[in-house]
Amino acid sequence: MTARTLHKLPRGNDSLQRKHLAALADTLCSDIAEDHWSQHHRDLSEQVIDQSIDRFPHCPRWASRAVDQLTNVMEGSC
Repeated sequence: MTARTLHKLPRGNDSLQRKHLAALADTLCSDIAEDHWSQHHRDLSEQVIDQSIDRFPHCPRWASRAVDQLTNVMEGSC
């Protein structure tokens, strides 16, 4: 069994440290949200591509362009 080390936050009104911790928390939350929405966008793009190919098997020009654009966006966001 390994021992755990707990880090205690300093007591008192250290507003600089509180601001720093708040900024770190905000950054972490923003990163998580950005990753979530990026993955959501990729998932939706894949679904739209699959449905476009299924519904328009003869591949009209506009459908081909839409698939190409979505593919480019997905490849650029990886």
